[in-house]
Amino acid sequence: MKKIIPLLLLLSLGFGFVYGQDFEKQAPEGFDVVRTDIPKGKIETINYPS
Repeated sequence: MKKIIPLLLLLSLGFGFVYGQDFEKQAPEGFDVVRTDIPKGKIETINYPS
């Protein structure tokens, strides 16, 4: 019984740190919208003897 009390105290303090990080920033509006004004690249393949 004497060993369980410090263990419970340690666990209860440990769970406080799980939610200790605050949410700082939100993603800007429209970050996940497809934009047609951005130039797209071209994929080229190169063949070579190996």
